[in-house]
Amino acid sequence: LSVSPLSLNFGQLVLGQSSAAQTVTITNVGDTSMTITVNSVRGTNSMDFWGTNTCTSALAPGAHCTDSVTFVPHDAGTRTATLVVGFSASNTQSVSLSGTGLLPATPPGTYVVYVRGTSYYGGYTGVHDQQGTVKVQ
Repeated sequence: LSVSPLSLNFGQLVLGQSSAAQTVTITNVGDTSMTITVNSVRGTNSMDFWGTNTCTSALAPGAHCTDSVTFVPHDAGTRTATLVVGFSASNTQSVSLSGTGLLPATPPGTYVVYVRGTSYYGGYTGVHDQQGTVKVQ
């Protein structure tokens, strides 16, 4: 079993946006037909990566099939997982998956903000509301 490439980097995406699919080629380098029985995305951020495979029947020696992987970040920051592919639990190859989730940008404009605070002084409690504006350029 051979997989190529051994890593996929999806770059930076705003949360919830879907990347273009990237492809992993899986080749049977053995001398007998084999069927892919292990094909899953695993790891801490596995829910951010979606795999679709064409490996639905036995692969003849030298034949190949593909997995397409898409990245949809659900949280900000670096997101990683591993695509694990194999003919059995003891004959697997791994592909490192990575991407970065970005918070959506705030459009330029003036925004009204509200702040509520509580103060304690001399046994008395006071609630204070403040309103202001923030300008984003």
